[in-house]
Amino acid sequence: MRLQVTRRGGIAGVALAGCVDILELPASEREAAEAALHALRFGGSAGSPNPDGFQYELVLIDGAGRRAILLNEADLSDALRPLVEMALARSRLG
Repeated sequence: MRLQVTRRGGIAGVALAGCVDILELPASEREAAEAALHALRFGGSAGSPNPDGFQYELVLIDGAGRRAILLNEADLSDALRPLVEMALARSRLG
């Protein structure tokens, strides 16, 4: 199970993209990550972004296929934020 994250927007408008394999996480982190991902309504789209705010495209790739959601920065839950930050720590400029 992999999560691909692309962050766009901000003042500079530079896109960052990164990926994390959830199955490689320690058990406690993996359980928290899976719970946060299952709470998402994939297929949804964020409203208009805040000026200079970030938008996050999350793509979950697992046995069920490929599912995506677009979230504004304010819609990123506290439970999901560590996983997104971990993916972006492995990022590349887009």
